[in-house]
Amino acid sequence: MYKILVVDDEQIVQNAIRYIVEKRGDGLEVCGVASNGREAIVKAKALKPEIVLMDIRMPGINGIEAIKEIKHHLIETRFVIISAYEQFEFAKQAVQLGVKDYLLKPINRGKLNNILDQIVIELNQDQEQSERDLETMEKLQKMIPYIETSFIYSIISNNDRMEEMKRYLNLLEMNCESGFMMVIQVIQNDQNSFIEDLELHTHASSIRDAIKYKCHAIVGPIMLNKIVVFVAKKNSKNAYDLRLESANLGESIQQELQETLGLRCRIGISAVKGIGELFYAYGEAQKALNGGDLLSVTHFEDLYGEQGDKVQLIKTQSQLIEYMEKGQLNKALKCFDLLFPKICNQQERLLELVVLIYRVAYDEGVAEDAIIRYDHYLKEIIALNSVCDSQRWLSNRIKYITEQISRSKSEKCSFIVERAKKVLEQEYHTELSLEGVARTLNISPQYLSKLFKEETGQNFIEYLTHIRVVIAQSLMKTSYKSVKEISFEVGYSDPNYFSRLFKKQTGLMPTEFMHQVKR
Repeated sequence: MYKILVVDDEQIVQNAIRYIVEKRGDGLEVCGVASNGREAIVKAKALKPEIVLMDIRMPGINGIEAIKEIKHHLIETRFVIISAYEQFEFAKQAVQLGVKDYLLKPINRGKLNNILDQIVIELNQDQEQSERDLETMEKLQKMIPYIETSFIYSIISNNDRMEEMKRYLNLLEMNCESGFMMVIQVIQNDQNSFIEDLELHTHASSIRDAIKYKCHAIVGPIMLNKIVVFVAKKNSKNAYDLRLESANLGESIQQELQETLGLRCRIGISAVKGIGELFYAYGEAQKALNGGDLLSVTHFEDLYGEQGDKVQLIKTQSQLIEYMEKGQLNKALKCFDLLFPKICNQQERLLELVVLIYRVAYDEGVAEDAIIRYDHYLKEIIALNSVCDSQRWLSNRIKYITEQISRSKSEKCSFIVERAKKVLEQEYHTELSLEGVARTLNISPQYLSKLFKEETGQNFIEYLTHIRVVIAQSLMKTSYKSVKEISFEVGYSDPNYFSRLFKKQTGLMPTEFMHQVKR
């Protein structure tokens, strides 16, 4: 039932207490005895008794000090002091430390049994309360997914449920005023299609655990092949750092799901918003998901900037122009299909778009002909009588101009990548990193890395290394500087590391290359 440790330096007292306890016959047992404070501390840690009967005066560490040490490790253990008459004041001091009671020597059997009876009652009550608490906790744990589901549905439905959402947060003990949304979409492993809802439900509990292992989050139900997640996050003046942190978290969750459950996914992430704005955050996460690639982690602000729908129009328009410049007709027409319904009744925006389209044609050298008339296009669009006519006219012009560009240019790097390349070409001699360049361009490293690889066929480090090696070769041909000097000049502080990279790029060590070109 419960264990008792007897601590007294008198053998007769130890034996008397053991005898009284055994005669009770109610399951109490003396699990051990100790003759001094040090031995009591060691045995208490090992045996973990529920009750300790402790003498005050013992050799070495006294009873008071022993109680202090044992209570540090065994908070729930009850202590009873054993004391002689002349130590009565000392015993009273121990009672002030939380000791349950005291016994005066010689041990009175009735008094001891009464004390033990009272302690057993308290222990039983504590055990019953612990069982009730555990049962309540288990019920609450079972309810948490339902509460979290209700919270997510409150966000998605956008029915002005601010107070309701705050109640859910209080129930979940999440004291936060802001956060961001994630939408996670799971993809089949063997093909680029999406896992069905019923199949994904077998992983529901494990997915929740994997996400919650990574962050303090509310995880919604599986809806088709998507999971909506709210991550509590305090807003900050440094929006870029928040964006970077949330993107890194998304990648970490993506990796965790892949490694632990074998699930591939893509993730859309919103900006940090207040609790009352989470519906809009959910919309941002959805847009980021739809705007990203198949297995990407995409942040809304990397695609659309910080001002939501207004900036989205500008971004979509910019993407249209960009796709035209690259000669990518299908993507350009897709952007136009997204853009036109939102500006079709805004003549100023329509005229602005027409000017931009013709500016692309002019900048890319599209020759004037019967269709492209640089001095007449505004009169043409203004003369049209219906929205359908305007849409058809614009669509035809976009198609014609983009096809013209496509014939003369197979591809063109995006503006972001061009800026990144310019930074590398101008600052190659400094300590450059993907993160540093991304911060300069105000985009996330993940997004810059993706764009760079798509546009150049090389990753960031490969491109930078190529630039440095080419410049190093030029220096070796035109100067008499040492390998060490050239290494420093092209941005490497370790000549040995530079030499290994140089050989990997050229097949020759720097000294071998210098010997060849100077022969």
